[in-house]
Amino acid sequence: MAEIHEWWPKLSAESKNALEERPGEVLPLEIRDEIRHITGEFVPAQTMLSDEDIEFIKTQREAVD
Repeated sequence: MAEIHEWWPKLSAESKNALEERPGEVLPLEIRDEIRHITGEFVPAQTMLSDEDIEFIKTQREAVD
């Protein structure tokens, strides 16, 4: 999967909210499809955010708050 900084800014608000609410879960099909559409890269079915990805999301949210 592509690095989070490549697809996070282009991800829909709904998908961002879903990932922020459940960061440790397997990515839902809809979000994997959205990431694939943004990056052109396949996202495997059991993909989860890494600890670094979760931290990246937290820093992005803090910048907005």
